[in-house]
Amino acid sequence: MKLTHLLSLSALMLATPAMAQATLSLAPEESSALSSSSGMQLSVDDGTSTPADNLTDAGDEPSAPAGPPLASVDALKLFVNLCTEVAGGVPNARDDAASAGWTADDPTDSGPYVEIYSGYQELAGFGSVDVWSSLETFPTQRVGYCRVDFGDVDNLIDFKDVASLGFTGAVTDGGNGNAYGAWESADHKTLLAANRTDGQVQMEFNLLLPLAKN
Repeated sequence: MKLTHLLSLSALMLATPAMAQATLSLAPEESSALSSSSGMQLSVDDGTSTPADNLTDAGDEPSAPAGPPLASVDALKLFVNLCTEVAGGVPNARDDAASAGWTADDPTDSGPYVEIYSGYQELAGFGSVDVWSSLETFPTQRVGYCRVDFGDVDNLIDFKDVASLGFTGAVTDGGNGNAYGAWESADHKTLLAANRTDGQVQMEFNLLLPLAKN
């Protein structure tokens, strides 16, 4: 390019600041080549997006919350509180669960004698934690059941912490990270069995409840 052309172009850019801020656009074949070689998709800037909006990893999926894992006793307390409420017929239990970070699945119509609740929550260190519970009403009493499932390949949960939540029981170490436990509450109305097998934890609550007052 001749020097006179360079000087003319520089003068034009200085005279028109908006042109100096124009967005560079790639030809379709150039954009396609960049996308296939890097695994990223480049979107054209229409003036309304931010730089972070223009780069999208085609394989991205929602991930578990960042940060240190939830402490064992705090995780167990979260599970105990959820299950004893939703399977125990506590008023506003679903609202309390939502406030504690649980996302409920679509309601299940199970008739007048059985109440079903299911949901999940993403927890740092554990990934997705799933819960399923039922509350069944009989002529003289009600029975609640709740099951919590999640991964724990790093053995973050210490079942011995259950004792600090008001339960009495025993824990058996099965080796290689496997562990088993069974507990009951002081009033013998809440029974809990739990195990970690091959990095997967399952906790099951059974609640013996009096008939609800009308």
